[in-house]
Amino acid sequence: MKKRRSSGFTLIELLTVILIISLLAAMLIPVVLTAMRTAKKSLAINEIKNIELAFKQYIRDYSVVPTYISGKEIIDLDVLNVLSAQNTDYNANAITYMERTKADTDGLKDPWGKHYQIGFDLNYDNIIDFNSAVPGLTEDAYGTVGIWSHGRKNGREGAADDPEDDLRNWEF
Repeated sequence: MKKRRSSGFTLIELLTVILIISLLAAMLIPVVLTAMRTAKKSLAINEIKNIELAFKQYIRDYSVVPTYISGKEIIDLDVLNVLSAQNTDYNANAITYMERTKADTDGLKDPWGKHYQIGFDLNYDNIIDFNSAVPGLTEDAYGTVGIWSHGRKNGREGAADDPEDDLRNWEF
């Protein structure tokens, strides 16, 4: 009687392949996560620069800092409406300084889902005082407009206070 050899894989061969794939995944996951973190940080820096540029163009055109709307301090959704020419009370020429996307329906948010902090030089001394408005920030920013994000820690309770996470337009 002739012995037939089965055309499948042995259990040891399958376990070896699974082990190799697991080891490769274990080595690649940290690299992918680091790349994703770096990409989010780069995106936030670009968004901050774009918001800053839009404000500077608005201030150049209207010679005023858009700090109050309807008698109350503006929030970033109001800012977005002004800069995207949807609020013509404060953008009379209806100039679009910043395009608005469907994702912007809740205001200007960083890649981690939190709102950007925005401050202005209200007394025209080229210093933006964030000390009272932003908890944990103990320095002044220099310029016309200051935009700040907590980065990946985003003010989470118990998150390590890593200054590397903070993204501030006056630092880049």
